[in-house]
Amino acid sequence: MIGTSSTRRSWMGNIFDDNDEFLTAKEAAKLLKVTVGTIKNYIYRGELKSFKTPGGQHRISKLDLFEVMGHRIKEVKKEPHFKETQKFSDEFRKDYVGVIRTLLEAIEIIDTYAQGHSARVAKYSLSIAKKLALSPKEMRNIELSALLHDIGKICVGSAILGKPGRLNDKESFIVRKHAVVGEGIVEQIEFLQSTRPLIRYHHERYDGQGYPDGLSGKEIPLGARIISVAEAYDSITSGCPYRQALPTKEAVKELEKSANSQFDPVIVETFIEVLSI
Repeated sequence: MIGTSSTRRSWMGNIFDDNDEFLTAKEAAKLLKVTVGTIKNYIYRGELKSFKTPGGQHRISKLDLFEVMGHRIKEVKKEPHFKETQKFSDEFRKDYVGVIRTLLEAIEIIDTYAQGHSARVAKYSLSIAKKLALSPKEMRNIELSALLHDIGKICVGSAILGKPGRLNDKESFIVRKHAVVGEGIVEQIEFLQSTRPLIRYHHERYDGQGYPDGLSGKEIPLGARIISVAEAYDSITSGCPYRQALPTKEAVKELEKSANSQFDPVIVETFIEVLSI
């Protein structure tokens, strides 16, 4: 068996209160790009946990599905033709790209306001990293982390993500869990380990008032500080269920107001230079 329910729920808090956390076998097959028969084989072999509805239909936790995805990657690496020096072999690359695509599609399925958000945040983050002349390795990790920064929202539920108004305290608590949940998801996949701190800390604030750990200033990884600015800009210019989108110049003013409090002022200044405002 891959993982245990109690282990996962220890960092999930009360998120499983939402029925959106479970998929049918057909939905699970679509996300993993496999047949329903393959999903059922995972279940029957004990590699994927499920429960049955009164009508006899399988229901599968989304988190269990991510664990299976990580397991599939590990299986590829163990095959005889795969060598550690061939990390970018064709077969491994397909699984790599497939996992990333699946994670992104999963978010956009449940949060219509997130459509294109991760890709734009990745683009903005990479442009900042380039302007700062970071190494190619750092830039790749920041771009990948930005793509996956909100993956934890897969366990929030569409009712909360699409709520046309301010969230109540319980809903806000659940949403705030997504950074830790996201780290827990990528933890299951070996080649995504370097993204973990950036995903976990992208909602920390420069003044130490953020979450989940209240880090401040340079305690926050540079990549997370970059993603924080990029995400805020895209959220401001794209809008959300309870706030209209603002034009670029107004969005920049909002970033400038929050420099030194929410954001690293150097990152804000760098991003403004990138935008040529």
